[in-house]
Amino acid sequence: MKRILLRSIWLFVLLPACISYSQESGLADASKKLGASFYPPPGKVLHIAGQTGEDFADYVDAVTENGTRCGLPAGVAFYTSLYRTGFKTPHANRPGDTHQDLTSVLKHYKNLAPQISIWADEEELARINSGEQDEHIRKFAELLSSYKRPIFLRFAGECDDGRYKDPEAYKKAYRYVVDSFVKHGVTNVSYIWQSIALKPTYQNRDPLDWYPGDAYVNWIGISFYQIDEEGYYPDHNRARILEIAREKDLPIMIVEASAIRWTPRQKQLTGQAYWDYWYKPFFEFIENNPEVKGFSIANADWDSQKQFEHMKWGDCRLKADPLVLNNWRQKMHDNRYLHSYQNLYPLLGFQEK
Repeated sequence: MKRILLRSIWLFVLLPACISYSQESGLADASKKLGASFYPPPGKVLHIAGQTGEDFADYVDAVTENGTRCGLPAGVAFYTSLYRTGFKTPHANRPGDTHQDLTSVLKHYKNLAPQISIWADEEELARINSGEQDEHIRKFAELLSSYKRPIFLRFAGECDDGRYKDPEAYKKAYRYVVDSFVKHGVTNVSYIWQSIALKPTYQNRDPLDWYPGDAYVNWIGISFYQIDEEGYYPDHNRARILEIAREKDLPIMIVEASAIRWTPRQKQLTGQAYWDYWYKPFFEFIENNPEVKGFSIANADWDSQKQFEHMKWGDCRLKADPLVLNNWRQKMHDNRYLHSYQNLYPLLGFQEK
């Protein structure tokens, strides 16, 4: 981990005392949920970054300059499995690659709400539903409770992209995991159900076919990578997700976002053209839809990471383009974006027990 971890300067920007969690209205009744809400105050959007320990350190260092150029992120993205990789020791999915390393990140950075993704494939769903993973689930629950901070958790994300061909098995496993966490006394977790928000979905089915039920969902998550372009992802499914969020009275979190250069034309974009291609519609989606109450930016050089180099997405670190970096910093000065600061946890409604 970069030396910047040891010298981070945390600046605290106090928000008006009149803003409190109890003022949040118009969202699903938390008393009917199995998880916590942890919604930001009205008009605020959570600023989260990732998606590896190195990516996060680079974001804090090069983008925020330790909070001196723009606000520090209020959360960190973290990827793991029920086998708990990356919790106790750094874990790279490929030898020599960047690391998932939650313990080190949380040790060196304060006032962070982790946004944790639990990997699963269809075989893993079957193991969960049969009870084979009960011990791993119990140990995972103990870890979550031990962190004494608000946690946003998504199980088996991008449910409608074809990875989970049996929606009933998916929903059963999702509910099994959440029920197990509740049984084991986990109270500091808010549960995210995630759609890939792209067309076509698997078999052109509605995303709600994978929806586990109102009691099991505190947030709706989406991915935000591709931008419409003729011949390449000519349509996305964000409008449908917005409809679902409104029907369910739930907030949306963009749990994965990166300005990938997907097509030959996009690979040539720099400066204002690059900003207008991806960042402009990204912020328009956030700022034009009050349902969006959080985002997580992946500050990644995809081509340098062994796990993703075959995708040819390019260097999407914000510092890689000076205009993008400057514009991003300006955006983060908008009062709507909620950064890390001393009273973050109470503001999200988290009370340590």
